[in-house]
Amino acid sequence: MYQQLGNPSYGDSGYWDWYYGNNNNDIEHPSQIDFTDAYNSYMYALSIDSDDPNANFGAALTSFLMITQDPILWEVIDEWENYNGWLIPADDGMGRASTASLIGSGIPMRSEDILSVRNFNILNYIPIGSSFEIMNGDEDDFFSSFPSIAQFQDMIDDVFIARLSQSIGYLENVVGKEYEFMITPQMQSDPYQSPIELDDAEFYALKSSIHILRAILYAINTYDFEFDPASEYSGDFSWMEPGSSFLTIRDGASNHLPSVHDDLNGIVNSLQQVYEFVQTETDYQGDDLILWQELNDTDASDVLYNELPDAINNDYLTEICTGYYDYNYWNYIEDCTDVTINISSFLNNPPSDLKEMIPDYYIETEINNDMWNNWEWVSGFSYQNITIPDCYDINNEGDCISQNGCTYDSMYNLCLNSFLSYPGDWWSFDMECSIDIVFNPGYVEPYIGYGDTCNELGQDFDDFVNEVVSNYLLLPLDDNANINLSITYFNYDNWETTEFCCSDDDSDICEDHYVEYNYDGNNFQCGVDNIHIEAEIEGMTEFEPCLVYDAAAYGNWVNEWDITFNGLFPYINQSTFINDILNIDQEEWEENQNCD
Repeated sequence: MYQQLGNPSYGDSGYWDWYYGNNNNDIEHPSQIDFTDAYNSYMYALSIDSDDPNANFGAALTSFLMITQDPILWEVIDEWENYNGWLIPADDGMGRASTASLIGSGIPMRSEDILSVRNFNILNYIPIGSSFEIMNGDEDDFFSSFPSIAQFQDMIDDVFIARLSQSIGYLENVVGKEYEFMITPQMQSDPYQSPIELDDAEFYALKSSIHILRAILYAINTYDFEFDPASEYSGDFSWMEPGSSFLTIRDGASNHLPSVHDDLNGIVNSLQQVYEFVQTETDYQGDDLILWQELNDTDASDVLYNELPDAINNDYLTEICTGYYDYNYWNYIEDCTDVTINISSFLNNPPSDLKEMIPDYYIETEINNDMWNNWEWVSGFSYQNITIPDCYDINNEGDCISQNGCTYDSMYNLCLNSFLSYPGDWWSFDMECSIDIVFNPGYVEPYIGYGDTCNELGQDFDDFVNEVVSNYLLLPLDDNANINLSITYFNYDNWETTEFCCSDDDSDICEDHYVEYNYDGNNFQCGVDNIHIEAEIEGMTEFEPCLVYDAAAYGNWVNEWDITFNGLFPYINQSTFINDILNIDQEEWEENQNCD
């Protein structure tokens, strides 16, 4: 039971197969392995003996892997790492490492993996940049400046962070007890492989990975990111106003950032324990993952005992860079400034509302008069429970014609659904319902023209089409607006369509009926989604927020800033903060104050 670290379909050793690259099941990542059964087995063992180190280690590892295999976790992480809120850029002194590279496979295998934590900058996971982005409501990419994670924030607290905390607790019951876990040749699916021993070095290394992930989740889950993307069309930007909940510390999250600081120290402490354990280890080292000869250098010692503790707990000198891309010379122009930061000061005394970090302001709403914003193209996929009329059991022409969605073929004397099939075994994959919606000045109701095929699928599809049309009619549109709407239904029951078109097959049927939908990045789930909605909208009224400061003049505005940013920049001067971090001069400020 204690060695069941994998899905039974991959054998009991599925994780270790993947870990050493010895599997023959095309497992590219542990996210493809279901650890639920193994986790439940360890939890049962803990219910019998809560101190058993075998059960504690297994519960810690499988619980951690169940989190890192969850696609929602990586959706949240990807959304965060791709949004425009970086304060410290990628090439600064502290560096920037992706979460995936920091977490890796769970247990760092090499000294390089252990020391990669030096490139971990927690400031990149705290939405400090959002305090500055809220000032840029008139920019085209304004809404993409904020990560779309609000719907996941409760889950991050209640599931991910809670389980990571449990994993750390389980590992505390493993280390210091001379416990060893042996990865046998059988577990590696290779009888010629040598056994691998896991001991306190690997357990502390795993503990450091869990601290990293928990610190990241605490950081990104501290502030409220509930904003209304529809305000671009409704003109309601009250979520940006002072006093709103946006960018305030969430209920129950007041201790998240202090906990981040604790986790940062927990990372360092765990790695120091790795270093000290392998340094003093006296047994045979040939079967270990982490070896003393790989860590035995002054660089590793300096990172673990000087550089990292200093950066986490004291003043630390780094770079902040601003720049722009010069398209005339295809070159990025960058200007970097040395700045002393104090992470501990900020994390242990976080601002309750990041909006309050900028000078007093109010929001004006204006119409976006950019000519390109008068036209919108939108596209998306979904699943709808639609029952297709069964026409084949109808025996006479009159009954066939009267049935919505059925067509009578007099040549073959058949009642059939023209969408599903035609005589001669020719099959159709999808059906497109085209709708034109035209708004005419002086008319109360818009003209709605349905294409001939819109009613062929029966009442369920007809009801769905009408619902979609009703939703589009609610949009803020000009008197001369036009909407070209296309609703496509995919028929997965039709002639092995899924087999052909959910693969890389370039057959004619996919080329003719499907390939336009099957490309990376459109979030289409073949075999699941059965509806594609596409719309071209002309005459859309779009709004944009304009942030106006209460300050009477630029100099007053400059003096209203807390240039230390709540202690993050303890020694910064006003000129560096305004010119190098904010990069806003008087001319730009005065221009932004005018919303016309």
